[in-house]
Amino acid sequence: MYDSLAGSLEDIKQLYDDGLIGTNQFRTAVQLMSNQDLSTASIDELLAAYESGYSVMTKYFTDSSDGCLNFLNDVQKLNSEWVHMNEDGSWDINFGVGDDQDVADALGINVEAVQAIMRKLSDYGFDINLDSIFSQLDNLQSRAEEANQALIDIGATDITFNFGTDDIDYLNEQIEQSKDLLNSLYNDDGELNVKYNEDDVENAIAVIERLIYRKQSLDDAAILKVDTSTADSDITNIISKLQEFKLSYNNLEVQTAIGADTTEAQTACDGLLTEISGMDAEILATLGIDTTSLLES
Repeated sequence: MYDSLAGSLEDIKQLYDDGLIGTNQFRTAVQLMSNQDLSTASIDELLAAYESGYSVMTKYFTDSSDGCLNFLNDVQKLNSEWVHMNEDGSWDINFGVGDDQDVADALGINVEAVQAIMRKLSDYGFDINLDSIFSQLDNLQSRAEEANQALIDIGATDITFNFGTDDIDYLNEQIEQSKDLLNSLYNDDGELNVKYNEDDVENAIAVIERLIYRKQSLDDAAILKVDTSTADSDITNIISKLQEFKLSYNNLEVQTAIGADTTEAQTACDGLLTEISGMDAEILATLGIDTTSLLES
């Protein structure tokens, strides 16, 4: 995601320079530059967010480690308990569980941008404290396992879900079972059954989320990991947009599964799909990309 963001900053600036500020693509991109919800922001508010956030993003998202180091230096100035450089030149990085949002708020950027930088730091070999963002997937699995057991204990299900399987078909089967489990907590009129409470609902959602994240880590992994640094610029743009689309679609899939409002996620996917569909048809065909079936991938 870091490389995709770094590579798309020029495209975002081009949209701004061309006056295409009312597009979904521009709104989605600017959202990553701001810690404010811009889903219903006016054009003036979007422009203000872009003009204040673009310089920050170009400072942190670069084609070298300089951007990550700029980020570390700025966070250290904000709070040395989050980040500080040791006497030997190494860095201690420890945001604490969930504090990545606090870091994002302090910097004025989106939490997803902070998380992308943290993952890139890991790629560069930085030792990220286990209490930071990188422990959250492990925590998510532990949380899901505990939630699964709690639901078994109250008799809501007799299924022990396998959150570590590599079998996509089995994962899809389990995802459907987990959706059925969540639905079973409600009566036909949509009201929560008196046998259950909101904690049970949260447990069912935790199971669904972990299964979907596991599927996402296996499904279409190749397109998310393609190195575009040496590719032709047209191919680079297409692959970057495909990576961006897949990340947006992953979010849509989770929101849909748990019955959340998918308006914003769907808008982001539709905008990216429209943009990809309008790209060079010959390159799309060479890459084996059929935009009509992307939403089924």
